[in-house]
Amino acid sequence: MEYLQVTTVGRTRIVPIGGTIRETVERQVRWTQILRWHFPGAVAGTVLVLLFVLAGAIVAPLPAAALLTVLHLAVNEILGVRRWTAVLAYPALFVFIPLIVYALARRTFVWGGRRYRWRGKFDVTVLD
Repeated sequence: MEYLQVTTVGRTRIVPIGGTIRETVERQVRWTQILRWHFPGAVAGTVLVLLFVLAGAIVAPLPAAALLTVLHLAVNEILGVRRWTAVLAYPALFVFIPLIVYALARRTFVWGGRRYRWRGKFDVTVLD
């Protein structure tokens, strides 16, 4: 945001997000690429924290599963979202690290039905 002059307006464009595995992976790739180019320290910090939590989850699986589920439920409650997917917080931890590696390796992502290639911080190309 430090590079944009933004004025809030009363109109927004809603981009629907799907729930398929492919759409979820594309969303993860897009957000990881945004962080990679604009906040690289955030990616490194996230990976370090997740590796620490993952190590704790391996050493003490039952307390970690309970804690992660309760934390996920709490965050959902704060956001006003009620979904059963909070019970997947523990297994999601084991998927997230490989997913971040995959998202960093990918050079294209799909958003709103278009494919984009991100070559540099301010170099994003619409492919189709």
